[in-house]
Amino acid sequence: MTTKFLSQIRKIRAKKGYSQEAISFDLGISQNAYSKIECGRSSLRLETLLKLSQALNLKVIMDKNSITVLENENLEAPVSPVKLKKEIHKIQHQISKLTDVGRLPTN
Repeated sequence: MTTKFLSQIRKIRAKKGYSQEAISFDLGISQNAYSKIECGRSSLRLETLLKLSQALNLKVIMDKNSITVLENENLEAPVSPVKLKKEIHKIQHQISKLTDVGRLPTN
């Protein structure tokens, strides 16, 4: 990855108020591994780039000569995995309560 690209990522992450630790959690890697990517000491795999673009709500445009990062302000902000897990648990609990009182048909 180019230094310009990594600098853009670092600035956008900081602007949005995310720590390296928070982003690395969303990517499923250690904070140390993410730091190495952001500093250019480790390569950024395509899978990780896609996860990073989702975590930071970015649009990544790639061609054979360059990578451009755009802030995608039109998309809803991403939901953290922890918050998503809590929401899923809450919905599952509500469904369970409805099923118990017979309001929701079971198959």
